[in-house]
Amino acid sequence: MSISTEERAIIEEILELAADGTTHMLPEVAHNPVTNYTDPAQLAREIEVLFRNFPLIIAHSSELKEPGQFITHDDTGVPILVTRTQ
Repeated sequence: MSISTEERAIIEEILELAADGTTHMLPEVAHNPVTNYTDPAQLAREIEVLFRNFPLIIAHSSELKEPGQFITHDDTGVPILVTRTQ
């Protein structure tokens, strides 16, 4: 098994950190404001990026086994109807 260039770089970096007795940790505690998780504007931006620009997995095919079965989905603010056809 050969080691890729990326794997070699990671191994060398870890060995260097171990030799120096250090880590990637910041020297002090990083503070993350609660508003990053509760701000309605942030939520709207995330919904726009994640749910409007990327494919969504709504259901597994096993949930729609027979033709004519359907699932409705509105968790992203856009009503979606997923149906099983012939």
